[in-house]
Amino acid sequence: MTQFKPAATPNLANTWTPPDPTSILNPAMTVEFSDFVGKFEHAFTEDYCSSAIEYFESMNALGFGRSRQRVEGVPAHLKDTVAFNTSRAVSAGVNDIGIVGVPSMQNHFLDVVWECYRIYTEKYSALDTQAQQGIYEIKIQKTEIGGGFHVWHWEQEGRTSCSRLMNVQLFLNNVAAGGETEFLYYPRVEPSRMGTLLIYPGNYTHTHRGNPPRSGVKYLVNGWIEF
Repeated sequence: MTQFKPAATPNLANTWTPPDPTSILNPAMTVEFSDFVGKFEHAFTEDYCSSAIEYFESMNALGFGRSRQRVEGVPAHLKDTVAFNTSRAVSAGVNDIGIVGVPSMQNHFLDVVWECYRIYTEKYSALDTQAQQGIYEIKIQKTEIGGGFHVWHWEQEGRTSCSRLMNVQLFLNNVAAGGETEFLYYPRVEPSRMGTLLIYPGNYTHTHRGNPPRSGVKYLVNGWIEF
């Protein structure tokens, strides 16, 4: 296992809108690499995560949340989550398209993810030789007790999703029991811990599922780094 800790940056306590690019990374952040999973603990502050949850609940109350049953017609025992997309096309960290109403919390999410991905590609440098990559979709998701993405799946399962090079996952809250991301081909179960960001390949090697939270609701931000 390889560990990385970024150089100290200005204190980001109680804020999630950094004043300048040099203060993007939380100085408390640590990084571990194993099984081609980059685990960035404390990548996001408690204040940011709480604000993202409040944003989700506000948008969900307005009717923007969509259940898997409603969108995909799948039974709840396979997929049981509520999510909505808050998306903006971004290529290699540069804004291509701005969508009216996108909050500044999304800007910070993208900034931090690109910085963490830069660290990831320093470890796995072959990614630097690939075509220009972008983040084109961000999804905020809520899973009630007993819910979850129960089926084993990977991100490149069809023609419409084959461009998903890397999966990006941010846990917004702590779940004491259940709610883990479990990997099929690795002895690896990642608990839901507030502020932890995971970056890992979207291929079948990292087939995974979201286990049901047992002690409380789980909130997650999900996106993909694509060709």
